Amino acid sequence: MDIINILEYADETLSYNHAVKSRQSQEDYLPHSHDVFELIFLKRGNMTYTVDGQRYRLQCDDLVISRPFDIHCLHVEGQEDYERYNILFDESVSPFPFYERIPRSVNVVHFRNHLAVTQLFDKMDFYCDRLEGKERKQMLTNLIQEVLVRVMLEADSAKESQYTPANVLVCAAISYIDDHLLTLGSIEEICRELYITKSHLHHLFAEHLGISPKKYVTHKRLALAQREIASGGRPTEVCVKCGFSDYSAFYRAYRSRFGRKPSERVNVERAVITHDNTPRVSLR
Repeated sequence: MDIINILEYADETLSYNHAVKSRQSQEDYLPHSHDVFELIFLKRGNMTYTVDGQRYRLQCDDLVISRPFDIHCLHVEGQEDYERYNILFDESVSPFPFYERIPRSVNVVHFRNHLAVTQLFDKMDFYCDRLEGKERKQMLTNLIQEVLVRVMLEADSAKESQYTPANVLVCAAISYIDDHLLTLGSIEEICRELYITKSHLHHLFAEHLGISPKKYVTHKRLALAQREIASGGRPTEVCVKCGFSDYSAFYRAYRSRFGRKPSERVNVERAVITHDNTPRVSLR
């Protein structure tokens, strides 16, 4: 993939990147989750976005909202260049939890012809290019908050992009997983609930989400465990709390996912992979 970074900024709680990408393939976009919020604002390109079994075809000036622990990914449609703004931020960035007032069903909002919104991203470029240090961080934060307020206020009037269910059974399985994430004993439990075989469920997840049911559950639990540990939780207690029955398995999965031991929570980087897996963003 060829990447042209127009403007970028990153610190311990916020990452901002405006880039153009070309020569991309679907291998560059993998299903994933993280414990921070993510906004993607599409300027041009032919992409679709999938979150927890719902697939959206993106248009110019679409705003994608990814919440913590959502498993999501982009899908490449064609070979044309793709330009987007990508923002990841910890909830501590905003003293006012505007994102909590955005309906949970709103994942993609179409803002074509909403100049008040599109101009906010132009302003982000302006200040990111001309300011430094705390001033740049403050202006980016203010503008992100205003984007969230606009979504909150205009969620009803702004056109929400329609989604296509990836598959009825996949959506039912995801709903069951979300309701039983911390107590789910095995994938077979989901299969019994849906009256399907394990191999069939695996095939459906691979076809529609690009990830196995087991990895889907593990990724969601690991994202939750990461947040608990970052908040001061003891790894051995977090392991049980987040649904892992064996600490050694939790240890291996955590280290594989985040590149460090569960006990390394003080003065270390919290690895977050953006929607296209580049770059790694450091959020402490």
